[in-house]
Amino acid sequence: MMGQPIFPTPLDDGCAPYRAIAKHLGCEEDLVHRAFAGLGSPEWELPTHLDQVNATSHALNEAARHAENLWNSLRRISHDEREALTIAGTPTLQQIEFLRDTLAGNASDLKIWAKRRNRNGGRNPASYIVSEGMRRLFRRTRKTITFGNSFDGGPSTEFGRAVEFALGAFGIRADWRRPTQDAAEHQSRISGRLFGWKRRKELAERKASPPTATDLTGIKIVAETENGKRVYVVSLTQHPDIPPLRVQQRNVPNGRDVTEYAQQWATSVRAALA
Repeated sequence: MMGQPIFPTPLDDGCAPYRAIAKHLGCEEDLVHRAFAGLGSPEWELPTHLDQVNATSHALNEAARHAENLWNSLRRISHDEREALTIAGTPTLQQIEFLRDTLAGNASDLKIWAKRRNRNGGRNPASYIVSEGMRRLFRRTRKTITFGNSFDGGPSTEFGRAVEFALGAFGIRADWRRPTQDAAEHQSRISGRLFGWKRRKELAERKASPPTATDLTGIKIVAETENGKRVYVVSLTQHPDIPPLRVQQRNVPNGRDVTEYAQQWATSVRAALA
């Protein structure tokens, strides 16, 4: 009985899951394809398919061993006997050696391919490909990537519901929780690194070009307490007739914000008087 192909060509265009996801999220199908690009085909990452790949690798190794035994056996017969076999149309020693090496190489390639798929703890690699593809899609569409459970055990966030739908679109029977949580945590790590990079860049720019001091000429700032809360009273020393500006501390978290706020107010008042 002939075995089934382990990487079959789809009967249709293979795009039905991507179209369904695009329709569900209200985005372009091409955007879904780009989000999943480079991740591999989810249907090839299913545990059943990985078992089939491993079985094929084992069969190829068996065939390579038989070819090796045949090659060794033929080497032990006389040269004339091998010539007679060649004339009769049988494979030569070189052809059998090539067959052996090809079988062993193909078996090794399949084994390495399957071994790279993480199946620890009963993990379904296909579900993680789907959740990663959806994470990329949500990033491209600027949607929030979060994880949460509702009271009935289903997803409580838009991202979780999208992952659950996508798993169904690809026909993958797997729980949505762990893949969704893994993708959300991955995004949190990326966001954290991005925030840290931006912060370091900002500090480096400040160090290279320190901010100029705020000009407070003719501006008076007095801190007072009003109803138990700190208030900054800003006035113009050259225009005592103009009512002062009263700024609550909650609107100016630090001292630099107070001076900048006062300068902006003074500039607008002076412009009105000019």
